[in-house]
Amino acid sequence: MISGDGSMQREVEARVGCASQVIGRLKQAIPWRKELSKKTKLKVIDATVMPVLMYGCKAWAVWKEQKSKIQATQMNVLRRIEGVCCKDRITNDEILQRLGQVGVLEKVKTRQEEWKERVEGMGNERCTKRVFEGVVVGKRPRGRPRLRWLDNFR
Repeated sequence: MISGDGSMQREVEARVGCASQVIGRLKQAIPWRKELSKKTKLKVIDATVMPVLMYGCKAWAVWKEQKSKIQATQMNVLRRIEGVCCKDRITNDEILQRLGQVGVLEKVKTRQEEWKERVEGMGNERCTKRVFEGVVVGKRPRGRPRLRWLDNFR
């Protein structure tokens, strides 16, 4: 869902919305059940919420605001599992370390790098490779240049 201006705003909002729906449906079953271990809860979250949140992330070129929304969605779930609220003043890094998790933005970055390497290794006859290396002809609009996918790697 790339918009006419090339932004990924709608796509990221859709992913965050879908992940929030999954979290809402799991709300009664997983995060607050005392009889389940944290390890089990994390496995369920990694198998259900994270794939929904990160679907299509290989093609994202996201802004800071969108990165913040994506990270907030993950941290919301992890804070529930850890039993910590924002008022406890525990950093996101500390929660990730306690639970032995990797931040969602690091996972996105890794997947994008893997995809870039895969596309670079493709033959020149492949459509994906031609689009990847393609150049748009014409004048760009006034103002700040749009964020491109390759800008993720600079």
